Amino acid sequence: MQIFGAIKKIVDRISFISGVLSTVSIVVIMFAVVLDVTLRWLKVSIYGVFELNGLLVGITVYLGLALTQAQKKHIGVSLLGPRMPSRLRSFIQIPMLTLVLVFFSWLVYLYGRKAYAAFVTGEVIPGFVKFPVFPLKAVMTFGVGLLAIQLFIDVITEIKRLFDPETDDEESKIETEGSMI
Repeated sequence: MQIFGAIKKIVDRISFISGVLSTVSIVVIMFAVVLDVTLRWLKVSIYGVFELNGLLVGITVYLGLALTQAQKKHIGVSLLGPRMPSRLRSFIQIPMLTLVLVFFSWLVYLYGRKAYAAFVTGEVIPGFVKFPVFPLKAVMTFGVGLLAIQLFIDVITEIKRLFDPETDDEESKIETEGSMI
């Protein structure tokens, strides 16, 4: 299980860096919009801000997915979870997380195909400034792939909890925060 811990640390670090890049893209969007609005007031246009912001919004969303899952910050309703025994909660979480993992793994495949097609065809965003679409689609594939890896780690963690509910690591200290049930 030391290998699992090492892999989890690597994925956590990559998720953290992706989350920081997601935050940075929000700041870039903010500055670009403020600059564009200010310069338009002065009758000067910056071409490509609209297209750039479209790319950055996608980057913001997809790079933040895995970190949000790792921190159990996705939206969830927890009505029964706090009242359930740990083993029962893990028993219910495993198939739910596995189903979500399968879905996002399928999305990685689909997004990967779309990214490859955008790269091969040289697809661009229509507009005055032609931004290539491939980088956004590659980031989407990466972000969803990182989320799928995080979901796999969550499934393994829940399986460990199911068979060893007395585990006293960082993950088990989080009672039901972010629970899907």
